[in-house]
Amino acid sequence: MNVLILGSGGLLGNYLSKVFQKSNRVFTPSHRELNILNYEQFYSYVKEKKIELCINSAGLTNIYYCETHTEEALKVNSYAPAEIAKISKEFGCKFIHLSSGFVFNGEKKTEYVESDLPEPKTVYGFSKYKGEILILENNPDSLIIRTDEIFGYLNFTPGHNVIGFTIKKILEGRDVSLYNITTSPTYALDLSLKIEELSRKAVNLSGVLHLVNKGFVSYIDIAKFIKDFLKKNVKINVRNDELIEKIPKNCALKSEKLESLGIESMPTFEDGLKRCIKEFL
Repeated sequence: MNVLILGSGGLLGNYLSKVFQKSNRVFTPSHRELNILNYEQFYSYVKEKKIELCINSAGLTNIYYCETHTEEALKVNSYAPAEIAKISKEFGCKFIHLSSGFVFNGEKKTEYVESDLPEPKTVYGFSKYKGEILILENNPDSLIIRTDEIFGYLNFTPGHNVIGFTIKKILEGRDVSLYNITTSPTYALDLSLKIEELSRKAVNLSGVLHLVNKGFVSYIDIAKFIKDFLKKNVKINVRNDELIEKIPKNCALKSEKLESLGIESMPTFEDGLKRCIKEFL
């Protein structure tokens, strides 16, 4: 199958590329080679390469940047994916789009499921939710995958791959300061493997699906788990600065759909975290 992965230079895109390359012909153009805001270019690319599956892991993900750049966030996270979905439909190409738990308000005490009503509180969350709506309007056969806090061995910065950054700091014996936010940590490898499985087993699957490693845990508890696993004597501190009030305190997700489809859930976050840590050693 000819597979196009948008955002292949990012954390998830990197893992997706490796997983799909095992049994598919994979195209991983850089932003310069294929700009998702250039619709004519995208149209020509899909037509020329005879793309059969397009996975969009590209997007504007810096939450703070989105707050002050609303128009850009909407262009990248809403309008471009919708147009890509429309073009994909024209060529009979399956479209899979990555969305986020930030579409919810963060006030629920347990994990959000697919039937929960989105109520984004940030510009980023709004842009992702608007993207979901427009994508399904333009191409109802699209599959939108909501996930949360992706981690892996790449891009170790506090704003991206927080957990990877935490693993790296604790390995170096440095103290860690994190916000006490609840999440469903998701190993990029596990997510990529599940997306590849779904592309083979559930080709007609469409609409919204939640895909995360099983778990409902705070950043602080994640850091403590890493500290104990690595047997490092470091301090885990709670941060109370800089976090804009609108950021949801809980973005954890769970899937009702997977079970109804008879598809096995992803491993626990502890299992994924242990395997990911080994990539750092």
